[in-house]
Amino acid sequence: MAGFLPEAVQSVIDNNFAHTEIIIVDDGSTDHSLKVAKRIVRKTQTKSIRVETKRIAHRGKSFAVNEALKMATGDFITFLDADDKLPGSSLDLRVRKLQTAEADIALGEFEVFSNEKVTGRRKISANNISSLKSKMIYSWKTPFHLNAMLIKKEIINRVGFFDEKLLRGQEKDYALRLLKSEADISFIQAPVYQYRRYRSLNGRLRLRVKTFKYKIKLLGKYTSGMQKTVVLTWNITLEFLKLIFNLFGSYKK
Repeated sequence: MAGFLPEAVQSVIDNNFAHTEIIIVDDGSTDHSLKVAKRIVRKTQTKSIRVETKRIAHRGKSFAVNEALKMATGDFITFLDADDKLPGSSLDLRVRKLQTAEADIALGEFEVFSNEKVTGRRKISANNISSLKSKMIYSWKTPFHLNAMLIKKEIINRVGFFDEKLLRGQEKDYALRLLKSEADISFIQAPVYQYRRYRSLNGRLRLRVKTFKYKIKLLGKYTSGMQKTVVLTWNITLEFLKLIFNLFGSYKK
């Protein structure tokens, strides 16, 4: 991820949002990510932009995100993977939505890009929390990206940390917990996050198989009885459909 990290951080800086805090947690990387992160700190640190880095032994993404949450001091929090980036005005759009709507969470759309070219766009497929929760469990595609949210720190404090037992699917788990927190969500009909698609087809298929067992574990947390049987059976079918999508499908623009 070292090769993508400067671009990810630069996309935050290019948003020109005053008093930005960027926290980079290196989850025991085996490349030169830590050197890149330290170089970013030296280059980027200003009065209005504070950059913090922390190196930890490899414990998985959930543990790394939790370390960042412990370090965060801002009023609003969003997540950014090292291989992704923010489009221009992403932060401004979400902060203004929180303020004008007096909401707890601002949620926007996201784009998929490859080789610097936008190849698709995922619109929010529901307009209320109940529908979002249902689609998160039953839909063949997730209705939104967790990283397209901007969340008030007080909501993060209420919901708590990421589940460190989940090595995959932790974003979906946290998104469901946010939806269950009774937080007020306001929607933005514009892309506020850009997801990089760069893995080979073989790599995407391997990741899909690896993720499946954690997804089954996750769904077991939110269902019981007959509903659990139905949900698990349906999601086995969905995973098969997603494998086909990875082979032949694409995001619609």
